[in-house]
Amino acid sequence: MASGNGTTSGLLGHQLHVGPAFSWASIGLAVFTAILQGLVAALAYMTESSSQWTFRFRLARAEHVWWIFVSVMLFASLVMSAIAFAAGRGGDPVSVLALSSATFLAVVQYAVPAWQQRHYVETRWLAWTGESRTAIQRRHLPLCGDGAAWARSMRLHRQGLGRLQNTPTDYYGWTFWRDSGHAYDPTDLFRVLTPEHLSGEEEKGNNGGIGVFASADPTSHTVSFLWGSRQGFRRRASRAVSSMPLDLLRARTLTVDGYDGRGLALAMGILGRNKGLEPWKLVFRTDHGVLSMMENSSTWAPRPAKVLRSIYKHVMHTQYHGLGDAFVSAAVELAILMADIPNWALDQWLRLGLEQQSLETSNFLDRDVLATCNEDERIQALDCHYQSSYAAMIISINAMTPPDKAGNASSSSSIGRPDLICTVLLMKARGLTEPTWWSSPEVRCRFSEDFGILSPLVDWKTATDRLLGLNEWPESFDNSPPLWEAL
Repeated sequence: MASGNGTTSGLLGHQLHVGPAFSWASIGLAVFTAILQGLVAALAYMTESSSQWTFRFRLARAEHVWWIFVSVMLFASLVMSAIAFAAGRGGDPVSVLALSSATFLAVVQYAVPAWQQRHYVETRWLAWTGESRTAIQRRHLPLCGDGAAWARSMRLHRQGLGRLQNTPTDYYGWTFWRDSGHAYDPTDLFRVLTPEHLSGEEEKGNNGGIGVFASADPTSHTVSFLWGSRQGFRRRASRAVSSMPLDLLRARTLTVDGYDGRGLALAMGILGRNKGLEPWKLVFRTDHGVLSMMENSSTWAPRPAKVLRSIYKHVMHTQYHGLGDAFVSAAVELAILMADIPNWALDQWLRLGLEQQSLETSNFLDRDVLATCNEDERIQALDCHYQSSYAAMIISINAMTPPDKAGNASSSSSIGRPDLICTVLLMKARGLTEPTWWSSPEVRCRFSEDFGILSPLVDWKTATDRLLGLNEWPESFDNSPPLWEAL
C-alpha cells in the first residue's frame, strides 16, 4: 500500500512539474511566432507601399513556406498548451481555445491559400522579371557586350552610379548570399557615361551589339536593346509595374469587378517588357471568326477563360488604347491565354524567352540573309519581322506542343516561335514580290523548322494568315521546298 501511494505521489509530482514547463514553452513559442509573423507582414506591407515590387515578388515566392512554418509553430504551441492543461497545472481552457482558433485561422486563411497560389506566384515572377527590351541611343552600341564587358563598365563608373537616385521598383532586397548579377539597369549606366569612355571603347574596336535587334533604318538615332540574364543582369520587375492597378499585383488577383485578374497581371508583365520601338505598328488583325478559330483550334481548347474577353478588353483598352486597336487586341488575347494555360507550361515558355521577338532570327536575317540584298528588301524584311512579332508570340503559345511537366530538354526543345513564317506571311499580305533571299537554302531550311515547333494536332495556319491580313494560307508554302507564288 505504501508503495502504491508512493507511485501515485510521484506521478502527481511529475505532472505538477511538467505542467508549468509546457505552459511556459507554449507561451514562448506563441510569442516568438507572433513576433516573426508581425515582422514578415510588416515587411510585405512596406514593400508594397514603397513600390519595391522586385523585393515584394521575391518575398511572395516564399510565402507558402512561411505560412506552413507559422502553422506548424502554432500547432506545436497548441499541443504544449493542451498538455499543460491536461497536467492540471499551468494551462487553462481559454489559452487552449485561443491557440486552437489561431492555428485554424493560420491554416485556413493563410497557409492553404498561399500553397494554392505558389505556382501562380512563380509564374508572375517569370512574367515580370524576364528580359526587357529598351530603346537606347545608337552611340551606346559599343557598350552592349557580354557580361564581362558590362561588369567592367560598371566598375569604371561605380561612383557615378552610386550618386543616382534609386528606382524603388529595382530594389532587390535582402539575400542570404551575395547575388552575382549586375545590380544596375543598363540605362542607369548610359546616364553616367562620359564621351571619353565611349570613344575609348570605339578605339578598342568593341563593336558591341550583343542583344541589339537589327534596325530597318540604319540612320535612326535609337535601336532596340534586349537585356537580361544573357548579359549577367539579375532579375528585377519591369518598371512598367509602376503603372499597374494595385489590385492586380497581389497574389489573390481580382479586377475591380471581382473577376479573376491573374491573366491580366501576367500579360501586363510581358507587355511591359517586349513592345519594341514602334508598338503602334504591330500587326494583329482580329474579328469574331479569327477569335473563334483560335479558341477552338488550340492546344488548350476549349479555352474556358474566353468568357472573360469583354472584361479583359475593357481593362486592356484603358491601359493601352494609345498604342492602337491591334495592340489592344493582342494584349487581350495574351491575357486570356495566360488565364487558360497551366502554370507549368507557362513557366517553360517564359524561361525560354518566347514572349520576345526572336533575336536569333533578327540576327540571322540581318547578318546572313540580307547582307547582300538591296536596301528596299532589307527594310521590308526587318519591318515585317518586327511588326509580325506579336502574331508569332500568340501563335507560339496557342499552338505550342505541350511540354513535359518535368521540363525535360527533349520536350522543351520543340517549343519555339514561328517568327520567319509570320514574317513571310506579312510580306505576302502586303503584296510584295518574291525577295531574292527566298531561294536561299538556309532560309528555306529555317522556314521548314518553324513548322516543327508548333503542334501538328492544331490547325494554326488559318488563324496565323488571318491575323496577318491574308484571306487563306498559301498552299505553295507546304511544298518542299516552299515556293513563293503570287496570290
